[in-house]
Amino acid sequence: MFADDLKAYVIHKNEPQKLASLQKFIDNLSRYANINGLKIQPSKCLSQYLGKGNLKNDYTLENSIIPSQNIVRDLGLQISSDLSFHCHVESIVNRALSRLYLLFKSIKSHDMQFLRKLYIIYVRSILDFASPVFNGLTKSDHSLIEKVQKRATYLIVKRYFYATRCKDSVPEYTQRLRILNLDTLRQYRLKSDLILYHKIINGKINVETNAPHLGNPFSITRTNKMGIYPPPSRTLLRKRGFFVRLPLLFIKLPTIVQEVKDNKVFARLLNDIDLSILSG
Repeated sequence: MFADDLKAYVIHKNEPQKLASLQKFIDNLSRYANINGLKIQPSKCLSQYLGKGNLKNDYTLENSIIPSQNIVRDLGLQISSDLSFHCHVESIVNRALSRLYLLFKSIKSHDMQFLRKLYIIYVRSILDFASPVFNGLTKSDHSLIEKVQKRATYLIVKRYFYATRCKDSVPEYTQRLRILNLDTLRQYRLKSDLILYHKIINGKINVETNAPHLGNPFSITRTNKMGIYPPPSRTLLRKRGFFVRLPLLFIKLPTIVQEVKDNKVFARLLNDIDLSILSG
């Protein structure tokens, strides 16, 4: 439950008793709401089926079948039934590009640093929201997101060159990143992932997970003193999950960086590391 949103699920292999348990929960929830004078809007309720072989049992709320969708918007994320996040990437890229063009149409400044700040605040924030959840992406999705920053840096530098009557052609993307002091979006998201994982393993954030990744005595070495290990995974989908991919990345960092406890110091040290060796 989050605010006035509630999600109920059951893990099953099409066993009738497990499917019935979810319907029983929905019935009990409806009864509780009625007793306490709470109004549930069936029209705002959706069901989503995950996994191959799912028989997609119908569920009802107040005598109405809850409609199902393959793509559901949940707390700002587009969740698809295959859990690929490709639909979410397409959505945020389209929103970010629309915001970018609106900014450049509305604001006539040619100050590179000012335009850079606008881009970070109003455009990059769209792409960065909840990125640890969906960052285990395919190369094509990474490239799709990067397209936004490539376009933004081109527009910023081009406008500055035009205003200052610079006759040089707009430099390549990597040079534009150096001029504007920006990371690639893929490396920026990777830093965010590592900083979040660092907070979790050092007890700054309490997160419950069914993927144990810490304290394995058989994984403790001179370069892995915390015993961090990736949970077993047999599917590509699971390998892209946060608590499977982050242990693999974290133990590739220099030992001196892994052992830092202060999160701010850890974040600064990441700036001195070529993270492309982690992301491949």
